[in-house]
Amino acid sequence: MALSHVAYSKPRTFWQDVRVLFHLPRAAIVYAYLVLGAALAPAIAWERLALTFVAFFFGLQLGAYALDELKGRHASTRFTDRQLKIRAGVGLGGFVVMGVYLAATYSWWILALLGFGAFAILAYNIEVSRGAFHNAFWYGAGWGFGPVVGSYYLHALTFPPVSVLLLGTFAAVLGVAHLWKYGNTKCYHSHTCLDYAKDQGETLCHGQVCANRLVMPVGPSRLQWRLIDMEFAFVLLLTGAIVAWQFGF
Repeated sequence: MALSHVAYSKPRTFWQDVRVLFHLPRAAIVYAYLVLGAALAPAIAWERLALTFVAFFFGLQLGAYALDELKGRHASTRFTDRQLKIRAGVGLGGFVVMGVYLAATYSWWILALLGFGAFAILAYNIEVSRGAFHNAFWYGAGWGFGPVVGSYYLHALTFPPVSVLLLGTFAAVLGVAHLWKYGNTKCYHSHTCLDYAKDQGETLCHGQVCANRLVMPVGPSRLQWRLIDMEFAFVLLLTGAIVAWQFGF
């Protein structure tokens, strides 16, 4: 039985579509991870942190989310394919320009981070190789591990120690856990999993393949909403605590 995502979507205004496509709660966690990585370095370089924020605004909120919507219409916005392609092009272009500027200014090793970020955005969101990279591992690596470790390197300009790598892994796991719970609140995602399951000959939408695609087509409970809010607060509090520690408080 195929389910249409339209049946689960309420009509929105243009500006509501814009807001939805920015995915503010999830993006805020990524920005918190950038601050977290910077705070673990010997000193926070505020100009570099601001430039990193700009780069991720282009790459994540303009580029990645537009590609994700273009691929599966998961957010059910009314933007045309052409509008989404323009937005994605501007976003990826800005991300690359900012990355090259940071590399030329501070360290050419940043190009390696830029390459990883660009690959993660494209491979995950346009689902290359039949979705081989659209799974929990690559989401956690791209939007948890990468921001923490990359931000640390940008500020310290040295290879991250084991403690930073472990904290980056923690961010990846927490990011995936948050996304899985957040996915439960988006019932119109169900068509993605059902269509994919049908294509692959699966009989259950909750099969392992679909689970790895971060699709949970069930309604949220009040407890799940509370857990989402608590995890978001946890990331912000942890980031604030490490920033305070950096400044000796």
